[in-house]
Amino acid sequence: MQQISTDGLLNKQELLKDIIRPTRRRKRFFNSLLDGIFFSLFFYALVMIIVLGYGVISFLTGNDSSQMIGEEAGMMIYLIYYIGYLTYFITFEHYFGKTLGKMVTNTRVVLMDGSQPKLIKLIMRSFARLIPLDFLSYLSKDPRGWHDTISDTMVIDDIPLYRVGPKAISQEKEEEVF
Repeated sequence: MQQISTDGLLNKQELLKDIIRPTRRRKRFFNSLLDGIFFSLFFYALVMIIVLGYGVISFLTGNDSSQMIGEEAGMMIYLIYYIGYLTYFITFEHYFGKTLGKMVTNTRVVLMDGSQPKLIKLIMRSFARLIPLDFLSYLSKDPRGWHDTISDTMVIDDIPLYRVGPKAISQEKEEEVF
């Protein structure tokens, strides 16, 4: 049997390294900022719906709605916040591959090989975002945050397949908004 030489061939990772690479820190910053704004709007709307619903139920049943104050209300708000936070990221990244902030900056979440992450990876990624001081991980040379590293994911520029190639990459640098 004759051996075929693969000396001049590139493996999959070498072929994809120029196409699939983490986006810049500046875009990551805007992703975070925009997602913070979008999630805050979502969270405040959710809390208002719950508070109004609780008030209406209290009024209709004749209970005093002012009884749920202090520690109980604070714990409930924290619980709603964290469940909503995780739901926002997991839902958007699972169904669209990107959050609202990433839609604005034209980036998406992928596995290290460029494929769409499975739900379990997105759950890991979202829970890892809850690590205190996760934002400090962007100060290292690696443009990926701890939540990316833990889940083996990265955020890339969302380049359509018809634009892939050296010319497209150079055009993309010229078209940058963020």
